[in-house]
Amino acid sequence: MKLKTSLPNNALGLACARFAVIAIPSFVLFFVFSLIVGGDAINGYSTEGRYFVPSHGSDTEVSWLTYTISWYLSLLTIVTFVATLLLGAASHFLGAKESD
Repeated sequence: MKLKTSLPNNALGLACARFAVIAIPSFVLFFVFSLIVGGDAINGYSTEGRYFVPSHGSDTEVSWLTYTISWYLSLLTIVTFVATLLLGAASHFLGAKESD
């Protein structure tokens, strides 16, 4: 059995690595931003021109800009992690067939 010790050399593996370069920092930024703000907008809501981000049962009121940044950062994190996982799985399973 041959162990892979280098970076993936197929197109799916390269795309996975590129998405991971975006996904990991975006998750760290999302996590730190959510801690500072007091929650995340993906689980938040707005009512009567006021914006709230929840965390563990308590809602924190934030500005529209903070809410928007949190929402897009949440979305970026979800999209890049899903893409990284799917590309990594495809690269692993399709790459295993190519190397046999």
